[in-house]
Amino acid sequence: MTGGGLAGHPDPLQLADRCAAGDLAGAVEAAERIVGLGPGLTPSGDDILSGLLVSLRLVGGALREGGTAGWLADWLGAAVTADAGTRTTALAATLLHCANEGGAGAEVAAVLRCVAGHESSAPAVRRLLAVGHTSGADLAWGVLAGCRATLALAGRATGESRAAS
Repeated sequence: MTGGGLAGHPDPLQLADRCAAGDLAGAVEAAERIVGLGPGLTPSGDDILSGLLVSLRLVGGALREGGTAGWLADWLGAAVTADAGTRTTALAATLLHCANEGGAGAEVAAVLRCVAGHESSAPAVRRLLAVGHTSGADLAWGVLAGCRATLALAGRATGESRAAS
């Protein structure tokens, strides 16, 4: 369950589940429903989407079988940035566009370095959670959902390539 500004809302959970399952249509529908949703200068839904997109791009790009995560990020990114300028704040639209290109703030980048085993996790996670009123928790939730989806999709691709051998 999300711990930030959309706690208890079903769409972030549905988005995470659809991404991990490789359900493109379901993921895009859930993503489009949370653009601009929630409190904050960067609304919670946008923070979740930003964390998710950057994780799909960067973690997926680091894995041999991560191509499906990049493909998913391409579609999700196109869907949520297409009209972000009219659906959310200017700052959040910029954040979504940057995340779609694989750009991350220092706190998110530090957590992703933890995922790669290059940094201690506790201090990096504390710094991320301290961002804004709900932004840090929402970004962290999106990063976790993106990493989970990337690993699930890569595992499925590895299984498929073994079965084809």
